[in-house]
Amino acid sequence: MKDEKSKSEMYKHYFMGVIEELKKMDYSEAEARMMFDGLSNDILEIWGFYLNTFDFAKEIVELHQAVQREFDPKNPDHTNLDDLGDCTQKNEPSRTAITFSISEEIMKSINQWDQCKAVDVSGAKFAFTFIPSGLGTYLIVKCDVCQRELHISDDME
Repeated sequence: MKDEKSKSEMYKHYFMGVIEELKKMDYSEAEARMMFDGLSNDILEIWGFYLNTFDFAKEIVELHQAVQREFDPKNPDHTNLDDLGDCTQKNEPSRTAITFSISEEIMKSINQWDQCKAVDVSGAKFAFTFIPSGLGTYLIVKCDVCQRELHISDDME
């Protein structure tokens, strides 16, 4: 129960951080909340919680602008969605899930490797990429502040 509460609190801070970033981009509180409420689920389906709050806010703005934009048949970057008809379908999510975890020892090594101060209001500064293979799991840690990468494989544990 405590883990669920702390996870819920973490999500709340993350979402508040995204709204603050939208406000920094000159959107009013009401506009930021409206955009967040209308588009955040779509972005979460695509990216999950991979993005820092600034990048998440940028994705919301980009998606909002795309939705608001008028179709221009002369612009090769525009697609007329009316032409798609019923040929689109939503893929059902798979019922199997893979969970990756980072041991406390590895997290200590990561924190020793990178001493940058988080600039994100949520305090997040790392992006983790897990690459499973028949030989084990490969982990890439990217610092969002200095853009350096640390590569860790199972045999380094």
